[in-house]
Amino acid sequence: MASISESAAPSLGGAAQMRVTYSQVVIDPAPDLGGAQPLEKALGDLNLDGRPDAILGAGNAGGGGLYWYASPGTGALTDPWAKHVIAETGDFYEDMAILDVNRDGAPDIVASVDDGLAWFENPLRQGGDAVNGPWTRHTIRTDGAAHAIAVADIDGDGRQDIVIAGSVGRGSPPAILFQDGPDAWTQRSFGQVGDGMALLSIGTGKGAINIVGGDGDSVVWYENPRETGGNARLDAWVPHVAATLPHAFYDAFAAGVFTPGGRMDLVVASSEDYPDNPSGLYRLVAPADPRQAWSIQVIDPSYTAVHRVNLADMNRDGLLDIVVAEQEQAHNSPPDFDQDFGQQRVAVFLNQGNGSFAEQRIAMTGGHNQVAVDVNMDGYPDILNANHGVFGAPHPLELWVSQPVMAADWP
Repeated sequence: MASISESAAPSLGGAAQMRVTYSQVVIDPAPDLGGAQPLEKALGDLNLDGRPDAILGAGNAGGGGLYWYASPGTGALTDPWAKHVIAETGDFYEDMAILDVNRDGAPDIVASVDDGLAWFENPLRQGGDAVNGPWTRHTIRTDGAAHAIAVADIDGDGRQDIVIAGSVGRGSPPAILFQDGPDAWTQRSFGQVGDGMALLSIGTGKGAINIVGGDGDSVVWYENPRETGGNARLDAWVPHVAATLPHAFYDAFAAGVFTPGGRMDLVVASSEDYPDNPSGLYRLVAPADPRQAWSIQVIDPSYTAVHRVNLADMNRDGLLDIVVAEQEQAHNSPPDFDQDFGQQRVAVFLNQGNGSFAEQRIAMTGGHNQVAVDVNMDGYPDILNANHGVFGAPHPLELWVSQPVMAADWP
């Protein structure tokens, strides 16, 4: 049964004429995952009823498995979310993406599972249904888990390809999986990145087809050969060092345009290897020539153990905002990391339109692999979240649901 509670008081975002607060809706207070942890999260309309459903992949211990929770047919998010099984077992570590791989009109799921990559075929167009399945598993690669996954047409052939960051902890390499067909993939290396990765546009009109991540203490972006008339599958991907940040190899990355008509910048957050990885949430501002050094803007030097960065216009002011959550180990000490589970922030950094960002703190309960998508269909993104629970923190599967308030109603 879903439950609901109010978030902390919000801040205001720049020139926005709308204040957005957030209410917590608990989808599942204690997910039964066979002793595994809730690691992979996504939102997608799996049953094609027009409402995004919550998808959860469990791994790292125990039985694992892949599950989805149907958004209530009543439209009331506080009503029960029915839990359904996609895969009863499997080590789902540590990211997934929604992609209609076979292009039949039903969203499929691409997931890192059992130290490989697979896609799970939505049965809706194959005579089945999303509830009863079966969700057929198709192997994409078997040589390593993916700590981060992104989807784009990297080679320009009209098919969606998959880029993975690999996993430092599991020793798996990053790669591009070029799609030749639903069950035919060509894998190639493009360079070296750590646990985090994002896709980058450099303003040539070819889209977000370049790849950025961390290599040692360097933030590096790899130039797709297509930018200069080459072949993404066959030619060399040229590395460019954007900036130097300690332990960039372990950091989380996102790329987005923060000013109207501006260039695509990067957001980098201190992530894995906590507490050795220095804290910090940064914006790397792109120069006119992205092959030159990027400037570093410190957004907040105190954020740490941020596993994922989401970018979305949370208050609908036309500007891209930043969504982050600190993992349960943040601000605690090794080896147990369980001294205080009440100091891990879940927050939105509202774009003020002048190059600065204002923190709107939503909760102090932490999170991992959060997702920002409009679930209640009001035009304002909501946040799907759960702690990973590795160190014993409560890990309900929750939604932070947007509650917009018009300027005339501000207190």
